[in-house]
Amino acid sequence: TLGDLRAGSRVNLEPSLTPTTPISGHFVLGHIDGVGTIRSLKRNGDQAEIAVEPPKELMKFVADKGSITISGVGLTIVEVSGNRFSCWLIPYTLDNTTLGAMKAGSKVNLEVDVLARYVVRALEAGVAPRGQGITEEFLKEHGFG
Repeated sequence: TLGDLRAGSRVNLEPSLTPTTPISGHFVLGHIDGVGTIRSLKRNGDQAEIAVEPPKELMKFVADKGSITISGVGLTIVEVSGNRFSCWLIPYTLDNTTLGAMKAGSKVNLEVDVLARYVVRALEAGVAPRGQGITEEFLKEHGFG
């Protein structure tokens, strides 16, 4: 979405994870996997719920309680419904990032969770644990659902 910006536009920059970074948040690598569209931003007191429609090909990487980066801000997905997902924006995020000023129809850069990317890739490649296949039930039994 950088082509939509003008000189002086605010942007969000969240540093990527490094080998020496303590793991205390989201796995953010700094890639842009696609451009999504904000479908709603509903304020609720000092918080807000943002609903985003990502490109169809990214939906397989989106999961409830998973991570997503929206325009450089690492967030936790609250709910996946149909072709969109939602996240809650806390007061700090609303006050210190560009997300609080977004409106329905705004375009946002998206980075999907790298761990989800590897799980999906393994499933697509047919990688299976010893003696059994990876099934939806296996993933649920091991905390992935």
